[in-house]
Amino acid sequence: MKATSGHQASKVSIILVNYRNSRLLRQCLESLYASDMGHPFEIVVVDNASGGEWLQMLRDHFPEVRTIANEENRGFAAACNQGIQASASPYVFLLNTDTIIQGNAIDTMIDFLDENPDTAVVGAKLLNEDLSTQAGSKAFPTPLTAFFGKQSLMTRWFPNNPITRRYLICMFEDHARPFEVDSVGGAALMVRRKAIEDVGMLDEGYFMYWEDVDWCFRLKRRGWKVYYHPHALIVHLDGRSTNPREAKVIVAYHKGVYRLFRKHYFKSSWNPGIPAAAALLTARAAVLYIVRNLRKS
Repeated sequence: MKATSGHQASKVSIILVNYRNSRLLRQCLESLYASDMGHPFEIVVVDNASGGEWLQMLRDHFPEVRTIANEENRGFAAACNQGIQASASPYVFLLNTDTIIQGNAIDTMIDFLDENPDTAVVGAKLLNEDLSTQAGSKAFPTPLTAFFGKQSLMTRWFPNNPITRRYLICMFEDHARPFEVDSVGGAALMVRRKAIEDVGMLDEGYFMYWEDVDWCFRLKRRGWKVYYHPHALIVHLDGRSTNPREAKVIVAYHKGVYRLFRKHYFKSSWNPGIPAAAALLTARAAVLYIVRNLRKS
Protein backbone atom coordinates (compact mmCIF):
# COMPACT_ATOMS: atom_id res chain seq x y z
CA MET A 1 0.00 0.00 0.00
CA LYS A 2 1.34 3.43 -0.90
CA ALA A 3 0.88 6.63 1.04
CA THR A 4 -1.68 9.10 -0.28
CA SER A 5 -0.43 12.15 -2.10
CA GLY A 6 -2.78 14.40 -0.13
CA HIS A 7 -3.49 14.10 3.57
CA GLN A 8 -7.23 14.75 3.22
CA ALA A 9 -7.74 11.38 1.51
CA SER A 10 -5.91 9.35 4.14
CA LYS A 11 -7.50 7.27 6.89
CA VAL A 12 -4.64 7.66 9.34
CA SER A 13 -1.80 10.14 9.81
CA ILE A 14 1.37 8.45 11.05
CA ILE A 15 3.51 10.85 13.09
CA LEU A 16 7.19 10.06 13.62
CA VAL A 17 9.51 12.22 15.75
CA ASN A 18 13.15 11.92 14.78
CA TYR A 19 16.17 12.93 16.81
CA ARG A 20 19.62 12.18 15.40
CA ASN A 21 18.93 8.64 14.23
CA SER A 22 18.42 8.31 10.49
CA ARG A 23 19.13 4.57 10.63
CA LEU A 24 16.22 3.82 12.96
CA LEU A 25 13.96 6.20 11.06
CA ARG A 26 14.70 4.45 7.79
CA GLN A 27 14.19 1.00 9.32
CA CYS A 28 10.83 2.06 10.74
CA LEU A 29 9.67 3.56 7.45
CA GLU A 30 10.72 0.44 5.54
CA SER A 31 8.64 -1.67 7.91
CA LEU A 32 5.65 0.63 7.41
CA TYR A 33 5.75 0.28 3.64
CA ALA A 34 6.36 -3.47 3.85
CA SER A 35 3.44 -4.02 6.24
CA ASP A 36 0.04 -5.40 5.26
CA MET A 37 -1.76 -2.05 5.35
CA GLY A 38 -4.90 -1.68 3.26
CA HIS A 39 -6.09 1.72 4.48
CA PRO A 40 -4.76 4.89 2.84
CA PHE A 41 -2.30 6.75 5.03
CA GLU A 42 0.10 9.66 5.20
CA ILE A 43 3.38 9.94 7.08
CA VAL A 44 4.67 13.10 8.74
CA VAL A 45 8.21 13.16 10.13
CA VAL A 46 8.99 15.91 12.62
CA ASP A 47 12.71 16.34 13.27
CA ASN A 48 14.14 17.93 16.41
CA ALA A 49 17.29 19.60 15.11
CA SER A 50 19.16 16.52 13.91
CA GLY A 51 21.10 18.15 11.09
CA GLY A 52 20.72 17.42 7.37
CA GLU A 53 21.38 13.66 7.10
CA TRP A 54 17.81 12.59 7.93
CA LEU A 55 16.31 14.93 5.34
CA GLN A 56 18.57 13.73 2.56
CA MET A 57 17.75 10.13 3.45
CA LEU A 58 14.03 10.87 3.13
CA ARG A 59 14.49 12.70 -0.18
CA ASP A 60 16.46 9.76 -1.58
CA HIS A 61 14.26 6.90 -0.34
CA PHE A 62 10.88 8.25 0.84
CA PRO A 63 10.13 11.43 -1.15
CA GLU A 64 6.38 11.20 -0.44
CA VAL A 65 6.89 11.58 3.33
CA ARG A 66 5.99 15.04 4.62
CA THR A 67 8.62 16.71 6.81
CA ILE A 68 8.82 19.37 9.49
CA ALA A 69 12.32 20.47 10.52
CA ASN A 70 12.77 22.18 13.88
CA GLU A 71 15.81 24.36 14.47
CA GLU A 72 15.91 23.26 18.12
CA ASN A 73 14.97 20.15 20.06
CA ARG A 74 11.43 20.96 21.13
CA GLY A 75 10.83 17.62 22.83
CA PHE A 76 8.58 14.70 21.96
CA ALA A 77 5.19 16.13 22.96
CA ALA A 78 5.69 19.43 21.14
CA ALA A 79 6.95 17.68 18.00
CA CYS A 80 3.99 15.28 18.01
CA ASN A 81 1.64 18.24 18.27
CA GLN A 82 3.29 19.80 15.23
CA GLY A 83 2.65 16.61 13.28
CA ILE A 84 -0.95 16.41 14.47
CA GLN A 85 -1.59 20.02 13.46
CA ALA A 86 -0.07 19.41 10.03
CA SER A 87 -2.39 16.44 9.34
CA ALA A 88 -6.12 15.97 8.96
CA SER A 89 -6.90 12.23 8.94
CA PRO A 90 -9.65 10.94 11.26
CA TYR A 91 -7.05 8.87 13.13
CA VAL A 92 -3.57 9.86 14.31
CA PHE A 93 -0.92 7.22 14.96
CA LEU A 94 2.01 8.28 17.15
CA LEU A 95 4.86 5.92 16.39
CA ASN A 96 8.40 5.82 17.74
CA THR A 97 11.20 5.53 15.22
CA ASP A 98 12.60 2.54 17.15
CA THR A 99 9.71 0.32 16.07
CA ILE A 100 9.15 -2.32 13.40
CA ILE A 101 5.58 -2.91 12.21
CA GLN A 102 4.43 -6.54 12.06
CA GLY A 103 1.84 -7.70 9.52
CA ASN A 104 -1.47 -5.84 9.60
CA ALA A 105 -0.97 -4.16 12.98
CA ILE A 106 -2.05 -0.71 11.78
CA ASP A 107 -5.17 -1.94 9.99
CA THR A 108 -6.09 -3.92 13.12
CA MET A 109 -5.99 -0.73 15.19
CA ILE A 110 -7.91 1.30 12.62
CA ASP A 111 -10.62 -1.33 12.33
CA PHE A 112 -10.97 -1.45 16.11
CA LEU A 113 -11.52 2.30 16.34
CA ASP A 114 -14.01 2.11 13.46
CA GLU A 115 -15.99 -0.52 15.36
CA ASN A 116 -15.82 1.20 18.78
CA PRO A 117 -16.79 4.88 18.48
CA ASP A 118 -16.59 5.42 22.26
CA THR A 119 -12.88 4.52 22.23
CA ALA A 120 -10.38 7.37 21.93
CA VAL A 121 -7.11 5.43 22.02
CA VAL A 122 -5.94 1.97 21.07
CA GLY A 123 -2.42 0.78 21.80
CA ALA A 124 -0.44 -1.97 20.11
CA LYS A 125 1.10 -5.03 21.70
CA LEU A 126 4.76 -4.06 21.95
CA LEU A 127 7.34 -6.81 21.58
CA ASN A 128 11.01 -7.01 22.43
CA GLU A 129 13.46 -7.98 19.72
CA ASP A 130 13.13 -11.63 20.80
CA LEU A 131 9.32 -11.24 20.43
CA SER A 132 8.65 -11.42 24.17
CA THR A 133 5.98 -9.03 25.45
CA GLN A 134 6.77 -5.55 26.74
CA ALA A 135 4.69 -3.65 29.27
CA GLY A 136 2.81 -1.67 26.63
CA SER A 137 -0.15 -0.75 28.82
CA LYS A 138 -0.40 0.13 32.48
CA ALA A 139 -2.70 1.25 35.24
CA PHE A 140 -2.37 4.88 36.25
CA PRO A 141 0.65 5.24 38.56
CA THR A 142 0.52 5.65 42.32
CA PRO A 143 3.34 6.40 44.78
CA LEU A 144 3.86 2.64 45.04
CA THR A 145 4.75 2.50 41.34
CA ALA A 146 8.32 3.50 42.18
CA PHE A 147 8.67 0.26 44.14
CA PHE A 148 6.59 -2.02 41.89
CA GLY A 149 7.34 -0.76 38.37
CA LYS A 150 8.57 -2.96 35.54
CA GLN A 151 12.25 -2.55 36.48
CA SER A 152 11.95 -2.35 40.26
CA LEU A 153 13.58 -4.83 42.63
CA MET A 154 10.23 -5.71 44.21
CA THR A 155 8.84 -6.69 40.82
CA ARG A 156 11.95 -8.72 40.02
CA TRP A 157 11.89 -10.49 43.38
CA PHE A 158 8.11 -10.93 43.59
CA PRO A 159 6.83 -10.73 39.99
CA ASN A 160 3.32 -11.97 40.81
CA ASN A 161 2.59 -9.58 43.67
CA PRO A 162 -0.86 -7.91 43.44
CA ILE A 163 0.49 -4.35 43.05
CA THR A 164 2.67 -5.25 40.07
CA ARG A 165 -0.13 -7.32 38.55
CA ARG A 166 -2.48 -4.36 38.74
CA TYR A 167 0.04 -1.82 37.42
CA LEU A 168 1.58 -3.86 34.58
CA ILE A 169 -1.82 -5.13 33.50
CA CYS A 170 -0.93 -6.30 29.99
CA MET A 171 1.73 -8.66 31.34
CA PHE A 172 -0.90 -10.68 33.20
CA GLU A 173 -4.14 -10.30 31.21
CA ASP A 174 -5.53 -12.89 28.82
CA HIS A 175 -4.42 -11.72 25.37
CA ALA A 176 -7.22 -13.47 23.50
CA ARG A 177 -9.06 -10.21 22.83
CA PRO A 178 -8.65 -6.42 23.28
CA PHE A 179 -9.19 -5.14 26.82
CA GLU A 180 -9.72 -1.76 28.42
CA VAL A 181 -6.79 -0.19 30.30
CA ASP A 182 -5.89 3.09 31.96
CA SER A 183 -3.11 4.06 29.56
CA VAL A 184 -1.03 2.76 26.67
CA GLY A 185 2.52 3.68 25.70
CA GLY A 186 3.21 6.47 23.23
CA ALA A 187 5.61 4.25 21.28
CA ALA A 188 2.61 3.01 19.24
CA LEU A 189 -0.56 4.88 20.16
CA MET A 190 -3.48 5.49 17.80
CA VAL A 191 -5.95 8.20 18.76
CA ARG A 192 -9.22 9.42 17.30
CA ARG A 193 -8.97 13.02 16.06
CA LYS A 194 -12.41 13.83 17.48
CA ALA A 195 -11.05 12.88 20.91
CA ILE A 196 -8.09 15.22 20.42
CA GLU A 197 -10.52 18.00 19.55
CA ASP A 198 -12.41 17.18 22.75
CA VAL A 199 -9.54 17.27 25.28
CA GLY A 200 -6.78 19.11 23.46
CA MET A 201 -3.30 18.24 22.26
CA LEU A 202 -0.45 16.66 24.18
CA ASP A 203 0.78 18.72 27.14
CA GLU A 204 4.05 20.28 25.96
CA GLY A 205 5.12 20.74 29.56
CA TYR A 206 6.39 17.16 29.26
CA PHE A 207 9.64 17.19 27.30
CA MET A 208 9.58 13.42 26.83
CA TYR A 209 8.01 10.60 28.86
CA TRP A 210 4.60 10.57 30.59
CA GLU A 211 2.82 12.81 28.09
CA ASP A 212 0.98 9.69 26.88
CA VAL A 213 -0.24 8.84 30.40
CA ASP A 214 -1.34 12.44 30.94
CA TRP A 215 -3.32 12.31 27.67
CA CYS A 216 -5.06 9.10 28.74
CA PHE A 217 -5.91 10.68 32.12
CA ARG A 218 -7.60 13.58 30.38
CA LEU A 219 -9.39 11.42 27.84
CA LYS A 220 -10.81 9.02 30.42
CA ARG A 221 -12.04 11.89 32.56
CA ARG A 222 -14.03 13.08 29.55
CA GLY A 223 -15.64 9.64 29.25
CA TRP A 224 -13.52 8.18 26.45
CA LYS A 225 -12.20 4.62 26.60
CA VAL A 226 -8.61 3.43 26.16
CA TYR A 227 -7.89 -0.08 24.86
CA TYR A 228 -4.92 -2.38 24.43
CA HIS A 229 -5.04 -4.60 21.33
CA PRO A 230 -3.04 -7.83 21.68
CA HIS A 231 -3.35 -8.67 17.97
CA ALA A 232 -1.69 -5.45 16.75
CA LEU A 233 1.96 -6.51 16.96
CA ILE A 234 4.85 -4.05 16.82
CA VAL A 235 8.47 -4.69 17.75
CA HIS A 236 9.81 -1.92 19.97
CA LEU A 237 13.59 -1.66 20.20
CA ASP A 238 13.29 0.02 23.58
CA GLY A 239 16.24 2.21 24.49
CA ARG A 240 17.67 2.45 20.96
CA SER A 241 16.40 5.98 20.21
CA THR A 242 17.61 7.42 23.54
CA ASN A 243 20.46 6.55 25.87
CA PRO A 244 18.91 5.44 29.19
CA ARG A 245 22.20 6.18 30.98
CA GLU A 246 22.28 9.87 30.05
CA ALA A 247 21.55 12.28 32.86
CA LYS A 248 19.18 14.36 30.71
CA VAL A 249 17.09 11.29 29.88
CA ILE A 250 16.80 10.24 33.53
CA VAL A 251 15.99 13.81 34.58
CA ALA A 252 13.31 14.17 31.87
CA TYR A 253 11.69 10.92 33.00
CA HIS A 254 11.48 11.97 36.65
CA LYS A 255 10.42 15.52 35.86
CA GLY A 256 7.58 13.99 33.86
CA VAL A 257 6.49 11.86 36.82
CA TYR A 258 6.54 14.91 39.08
CA ARG A 259 4.46 16.95 36.61
CA LEU A 260 1.95 14.11 36.31
CA PHE A 261 1.49 13.86 40.07
CA ARG A 262 1.25 17.63 40.52
CA LYS A 263 -1.33 17.84 37.76
CA HIS A 264 -3.55 14.88 38.61
CA TYR A 265 -2.93 13.98 42.25
CA PHE A 266 -1.55 16.96 44.20
CA LYS A 267 -3.63 19.81 42.84
CA SER A 268 -3.42 21.91 46.01
CA SER A 269 -0.15 23.83 46.40
CA TRP A 270 -0.29 23.09 50.12
CA ASN A 271 -0.42 19.31 49.76
CA PRO A 272 2.41 17.82 51.89
CA GLY A 273 2.88 15.15 49.24
CA ILE A 274 4.45 17.71 46.89
CA PRO A 275 7.80 18.19 48.66
CA ALA A 276 7.88 14.50 49.58
CA ALA A 277 7.39 13.50 45.93
CA ALA A 278 10.05 15.96 44.80
CA ALA A 279 12.57 14.61 47.31
CA LEU A 280 11.86 10.97 46.56
CA LEU A 281 11.98 11.45 42.78
CA THR A 282 15.24 13.40 43.02
CA ALA A 283 16.76 10.64 45.12
CA ARG A 284 15.47 7.96 42.78
CA ALA A 285 16.90 9.75 39.74
CA ALA A 286 20.30 10.09 41.41
CA VAL A 287 20.41 6.42 42.40
CA LEU A 288 19.28 5.31 38.94
CA TYR A 289 21.97 7.40 37.26
CA ILE A 290 24.67 5.92 39.49
CA VAL A 291 23.47 2.32 39.06
CA ARG A 292 23.11 2.53 35.27
CA ASN A 293 26.52 4.09 34.79
CA LEU A 294 28.20 1.66 37.16
CA ARG A 295 26.84 -1.15 35.02
CA LYS A 296 28.33 0.53 31.96
CA SER A 297 31.76 0.63 33.54
